Amino acid sequence: MSKKVNGSTFEQEVLQGIGPVLVDFWAEWCAPCYAVAPILERIADGHNLKLVKVNYDEEQQIAERYGVLSIPNMILFENGEPKAQAIGALPQRALERALGLAAKGDESRPSIDDRLGRREGAKDAHRDGARNRALQ
Repeated sequence: MSKKVNGSTFEQEVLQGIGPVLVDFWAEWCAPCYAVAPILERIADGHNLKLVKVNYDEEQQIAERYGVLSIPNMILFENGEPKAQAIGALPQRALERALGLAAKGDESRPSIDDRLGRREGAKDAHRDGARNRALQ
């Protein structure tokens, strides 16, 4: 479960937080932000991360401090310091790789969905059929 943070709670929740913290910079008007939200929840659950959300429009000072110019933008903090960053609504495995969370040996092997540029959870029967034919 994610937690919304602002200028007054960011330091306590992220910079002084215990364990790794994944910060999701998002906005109400950002459709890709909504698309990636459930993927971030799965990543946080699967890697025992604290997930916090920063509203880009309401917290410009935090965004500027970490060089966030586009969203969705995710920054992984460890011990109060940014460790890795991912930009855009990417598939789960691509986000895990960008954030340094991929399983050992998995970093260089993109999934078929990654190679085809598919978004996690997309339902495109035509593309699925073409992919299945290509794999046979």
